[in-house]
Amino acid sequence: MQHPPHSSPTAGRHWALVTWQAAHLAGGGLLLMGTWLLLARYWEPERFGQFNVLFAYAAINGIIADFGLDVLITRHVAGHGERITAAAIRLKLLTSGAALASFLTAAPLLGFPIAETALLLCGATALSATGFVNGLLRGIGRLDLEAKAGLAQKTLFFVASALVVRDGGGLTAVATLYLLTHLLTLGAVSALALRHSTRLSPPPSRRVKEIALEALPLWMTALLAATLGRLDLFLLDALRGSDEVGHFSAAWRLAEGGFIVATAYVTALFPNLVKVARQGGSLSPLVAGATRLLAAGGVTAAAAGALAAPWLTTLLYGSAYAPAVPLLRGLFLSLPMLLLSGLFAHALVAMGQVRPFIFAQLIAILANVAVDLALIPAWGALGAVGGLVVRELVLFAILGATIFRSIAWPRTES
Repeated sequence: MQHPPHSSPTAGRHWALVTWQAAHLAGGGLLLMGTWLLLARYWEPERFGQFNVLFAYAAINGIIADFGLDVLITRHVAGHGERITAAAIRLKLLTSGAALASFLTAAPLLGFPIAETALLLCGATALSATGFVNGLLRGIGRLDLEAKAGLAQKTLFFVASALVVRDGGGLTAVATLYLLTHLLTLGAVSALALRHSTRLSPPPSRRVKEIALEALPLWMTALLAATLGRLDLFLLDALRGSDEVGHFSAAWRLAEGGFIVATAYVTALFPNLVKVARQGGSLSPLVAGATRLLAAGGVTAAAAGALAAPWLTTLLYGSAYAPAVPLLRGLFLSLPMLLLSGLFAHALVAMGQVRPFIFAQLIAILANVAVDLALIPAWGALGAVGGLVVRELVLFAILGATIFRSIAWPRTES
């Protein structure tokens, strides 16, 4: 007898999931931030910048390997109570293999060190596979299991990296640890998913082509989002060099703390958005409440972060990263728009309206590139921050207008 895959969570259960996901993303984000702080402390800005470029390169490989399948699986499980189909597994193996081979081939052509790049690419591929399996856990409402596995990986990576870097370890050692910890996490998450998948119904027979066509729009949005998140870094590296990338990356690692907490909340909210949309209900209560919460939190974090930027930079990075202070202030001021854009994007995906999201991303990329090309040659990393702020403004305006038109908002009587 098949058990129901999940039920609508109570308010207490919902906030328990939010708490776990916040602990995962916020706590895990702090652990990663701590790892990056150690690297910045022990490495000069140029080497730190080079590592961030390689890490961003590997992350894009991971997004291509994802192919939007993690989000698609969450939608299928949350909406229909289905297990992962064999076609989805075959497609995952195909996209992961093709992405890894392509990025490994391109690495020497781009002048990247082979060994370190290969290790990071394999680590990103393992992370992508973990996200694929986590799609099932999210769909059944077990974000707590995903959170525990993720926290374990980030804790192990932080501790091991601290020991290695303290003893003079370089890029190769840290990249090796990145791969090994993600392989361990993939094994643990796969075992959890196999155990809990028995509660789900057998999926209908599907071909790889069907799954690919359904996942393609989701993959495009994820790929464009990954490009948006790393575009400034790549352009800065090409136009000004690794030293400027090091300062920019240092500032971003501090500013993203607020984004990580908000992402935890929106990630926990996403299965509920999917279920309400599938049942034909209005998303307005969920979106309106989340908008108020994220707007208030974003403005508060932006003001506090901008004021504390000099103190944070000196305390955590040291005097070598003093040029990161104005960068950090600019990034903090863009935080409210960034948080709300993330919420609006998740709501559109839950409603199946992916095309408006893709359109907004394409316009934002064009605006970002134009501003970066105009400002980075003269202003360096500060010009990259300008491009990021313009990008987030464009995304917020387009996605906000789209959400306002797409959701049936309740009428208020005077």
